[in-house]
Amino acid sequence: MQRADQALQGRAAGVMVVNTDGSPGGNTTIRIRGSNSINGNNSALIVIDGLQGGDFKSLNPNDIESIEVLKDASATAIYGSQGANGVILVTTKKGRTGPPVLIIISVLAHSNCERNWIS
Repeated sequence: MQRADQALQGRAAGVMVVNTDGSPGGNTTIRIRGSNSINGNNSALIVIDGLQGGDFKSLNPNDIESIEVLKDASATAIYGSQGANGVILVTTKKGRTGPPVLIIISVLAHSNCERNWIS
């Protein structure tokens, strides 16, 4: 998974992840309840760690602990009219107590090219 919005694609019933520019890795729109408004915004409300209006582009997929999709009106009622098109709740991983841990991943490559001259 390269992007966080790709995690939702094809995983939840009724959730449409649409690439709006047609280019790979381009802008996406996430719709949960289809198109509800002719003039308004039909995108779902994204809530990242309790903060409304987050953007999936700013998230590293490896930092995501869980993603929940709220579709029905009773679940989205706490977000008012902003949650009318559905709500996506993202919880990121938290730090742990204890001594710091440093993980280093290293790759070493060596290539030896010999010159073979044809005389």
